[in-house]
Amino acid sequence: MIKQILKLSAFLGILLLPHLLWAQTDTLRSKILGEVTIQGAENNKQFNFYQSSKLASTEEILSKMEGVNLIRRGAYGMEPTLRNYSANQINLSIDGMRIYGACADKMDPVSIYVEPINLQGITANQGAQGNFTGSSIGGNINLKFKAPATLCHKQELTQVIQSYNTNNQAISTSFAYEKSGPLNGLRLSGTYRKANDYNAPDSLIKHSGYEKINFAISFQQVIDSSNQIRINYLGDLGRNIGYPALPMDVGTANAHIFSLSHLYKSKLEDGLTSETKIYYNTIFHQMDDTHRETIAMHMDMPSWSKTMGFYNEASFKLRKQKLLTRIDAHHNTLRGDMTMYPNNGNPKMYMQSMPENTIKNIGFAFQYQIDLRYNYFMKWNGRIDYFKQQALLGVGSDQWNGMGFNINEIRANAIKSLSWIHGLLMKKGMSQTLIMAYGERLPSSNERYGFYLFNPMDNYDYLGNPDINTEKSVQVEYILKQDLKAFQWSVQPFYHHTLDYIYTYIKDPNDYYPMTIGAKGVKTYKNISYANSMGAEASFSFKINSNWIYKSNLKYIYTETSDGKALPWVAPFKIQQALRSTIGGIQYQLEHTFATAQNRINTDFGERKSPAFQLWNLRASKSFTKKKQTFQFAIAIENILNTSYHEHLDIGYIPRMGRNFNFTFGYILR
Repeated sequence: MIKQILKLSAFLGILLLPHLLWAQTDTLRSKILGEVTIQGAENNKQFNFYQSSKLASTEEILSKMEGVNLIRRGAYGMEPTLRNYSANQINLSIDGMRIYGACADKMDPVSIYVEPINLQGITANQGAQGNFTGSSIGGNINLKFKAPATLCHKQELTQVIQSYNTNNQAISTSFAYEKSGPLNGLRLSGTYRKANDYNAPDSLIKHSGYEKINFAISFQQVIDSSNQIRINYLGDLGRNIGYPALPMDVGTANAHIFSLSHLYKSKLEDGLTSETKIYYNTIFHQMDDTHRETIAMHMDMPSWSKTMGFYNEASFKLRKQKLLTRIDAHHNTLRGDMTMYPNNGNPKMYMQSMPENTIKNIGFAFQYQIDLRYNYFMKWNGRIDYFKQQALLGVGSDQWNGMGFNINEIRANAIKSLSWIHGLLMKKGMSQTLIMAYGERLPSSNERYGFYLFNPMDNYDYLGNPDINTEKSVQVEYILKQDLKAFQWSVQPFYHHTLDYIYTYIKDPNDYYPMTIGAKGVKTYKNISYANSMGAEASFSFKINSNWIYKSNLKYIYTETSDGKALPWVAPFKIQQALRSTIGGIQYQLEHTFATAQNRINTDFGERKSPAFQLWNLRASKSFTKKKQTFQFAIAIENILNTSYHEHLDIGYIPRMGRNFNFTFGYILR
């Protein structure tokens, strides 16, 4: 422990040095740093740069953001990670709402339920400072709905986008309709996607196709000059979704998300603004093995997740001070069933792979910022949550009772987080931010109550540990940026020391036998003394002239446990870069991705080494406007060299898509 404190102290000393050297600066406008925000406005250049095409999925946009990687189980339903944090170590929310995926095998991350046509923007906050919407140690990703506008004059907008991929014969269609006026606004949007199995350079990847329809409606009504009401509904219906890295696919995945919001803005210039929202969401997920060529035993595996909650966010401004508060609460019920049909004619067997359980939460968060001088500020973020977890009486709890555990007992945890941020603005567009944070996170339902959940990575069945402790993380980060008219760059090193890290270990094979046919054995979870992660993100943007612009971002993470092992789900060094030009009214974009080999692996988790790879994509687009109509045409060649590759976070190391041609047409009527 002393060794770790010395490391942290030395790292902190290095980060503080620039603050001492650059204390004398010119006056500059204060701004908050330390988060990545991609705004989805129609003509926002940053969003368009991250979006590989007008119908790129939300997952594709996320994959290009700083610090974000994706755990891939198939061509659809990829799970976002922040640095090396995933699952319950981060908060993945939609419009500030807590939503829990129904699938215990994480085949339905929350991000799959929002399409870019629904999006106003995506915000990613790294580390424990991203605790405003929920306690975490890894950060927060919030997918914000695009809201209807209320304007002083009437306005209508219709948008239709159609695309086609040659590799997997995928068709995607999106539409949006907006009607705005002085008293109310309405927005309708929808997306339909259907894809067949895709072709890798050397083979057809079976069970990689999918089909889904997504639709949303939002209505906003002005009550008076200070008050508005907004109603949102989002529906997402998935069918026949293939997961080639897993032993089963998904037959049905449905989500329904409702919310009602009240928005208030004081008439005073620096007065109170607030948003109060009540919400309800329900998710149904049905795994399916009927399309697999060979199965040891047919199983039905439906699962359900229902969450209801509310929050109030209020903002206060007073001269050089700003206070943002949030009070929230939610109640989630989760259950996963498994019915097995033996081939030998024996009676079917029933169990709950996720015993029916509830999470009840109430929390309070604040962000307080004060501009101490004209060129630097301090900011404090804090949050406290009170959670109650318990399994309900029934089949699932009876299974655990037979193993000597009472999971009906309420397990209560008070989860705390606090961060301190110091921002300094300097000469020539330079700015720097120092972040020190402490965060905790609640064990997930999988980690506490999961019952013989199969992991294809290491070929083990997993049992939860109802008595697992919370993880606690001490973190320090530093951000150095320069923002000039022609170019911008940033670098963000970090060091995280996590105590009581939740890790895996093998149960005694003489006492525990696997349930999955062919599994090696049974594993469960335990707390190890600590784990460290360190690394950096960097970005660079250079406007060469009015027609040429270059952008890139880099990601690198190094991790180790208390006994020197690498943590699982750690991507290697990766650089993503793009060069965009406009010639003759046509916009061209050349993209390059390079990732080094990942040789530091976690064998306890069943990881294998991953080779280096690089990809090249080329895109071209043209748009023109005639009166109130805008026409957009785009063509792309993806994986130009038909490279055979996979990324380290791809479960099963299934080869990704080979060369693909994408054709897109867009139409906007104002």
